[in-house]
Amino acid sequence: MNMEESMGMNKLLQVTLGKMEMVLGSINEAIVWTDLEGKIQWCNTAFDRLLDRPHIFILGKALDELLVLNLNGRKVKRPVHPIGMLMDKKEYVDTVYEFHHPGQIIFLEISGHRSKALEHQKILILTLRDVTELTSSLKALEKAKQTRELRGEKR
Repeated sequence: MNMEESMGMNKLLQVTLGKMEMVLGSINEAIVWTDLEGKIQWCNTAFDRLLDRPHIFILGKALDELLVLNLNGRKVKRPVHPIGMLMDKKEYVDTVYEFHHPGQIIFLEISGHRSKALEHQKILILTLRDVTELTSSLKALEKAKQTRELRGEKR
């Protein structure tokens, strides 16, 4: 491949990467990947919005320090934080966590896995989906069920 062909390939790669960034930025689910130490290497626009921080203040930071999660009302510490479990090579199952966003609590379903970016470079990838409406609906349904059962017992 000559110099001109190489420059053409680089330009094509830049255009493709720009399009991928735009597409991933339009997705509602937050996506973030880290290195094996849990430091953020890349994230999409939805993740920026979730943390309510500019992109530049997110990259390179420890994920578990920026994404403080609660489970059953208790703060999740690093060993059981999704990123901590991935760092420890544990299998990770989708779990719903509470995330305290300014003025509200957001319920996040978080899934994650380990992947190879390059031959010897592994990364950790997390996808976060806002399930607040679903969680609220399920809680309301459970409350209605309990109320109906109480009324049935009284009859």
